[in-house]
Amino acid sequence: MAEPGAMTASDTFDYTSESVLGGSAHRRDHEGTEQDSNTVRDVAEASLERRVVREFVDFYLSQASTDLVTSVGYVPVSTATVEANRRRFDEVV
Repeated sequence: MAEPGAMTASDTFDYTSESVLGGSAHRRDHEGTEQDSNTVRDVAEASLERRVVREFVDFYLSQASTDLVTSVGYVPVSTATVEANRRRFDEVV
């Protein structure tokens, strides 16, 4: 089965081609879809198989509502949001 990917008429396809791939062509051995949320979900799940990605997400979640966030000018998320995201992350890893 082919991996899902953006359709050539998709803004996601254009963005990925230009910003991520530096103008290089996409692989053509994928099944085009306009369901970008499905593509993002599939890529995220595949990425979580990599230890370095899991470690980054763990670090990110541990810092999401700390002074570090406000010190760089961002707004921290609520404790409830952090806890919900932590539960979702723990369910898939």
